[in-house]
Amino acid sequence: MENFGMQVKISFGVWAIPQVLRNVTEIHYRYPSSYAGEARVAFESDIHQTGCTYKISEIEEFETSLETEIAEEF
Repeated sequence: MENFGMQVKISFGVWAIPQVLRNVTEIHYRYPSSYAGEARVAFESDIHQTGCTYKISEIEEFETSLETEIAEEF
């Protein structure tokens, strides 16, 4: 079976539209940050060679599931 990573659905509460990240291969919770020391969550994709981070306080919840294909974009 080929590894396509995970699909991650991120909910930010009522203030923002939920986001879906595709082919996520790594999640780093409490990733150190230079932003006033506030911990973050980092989502990375080795498949797309990209990633993003969010402050923990911005995320209401996130849910992961196995990805079934390589998406066109992260």
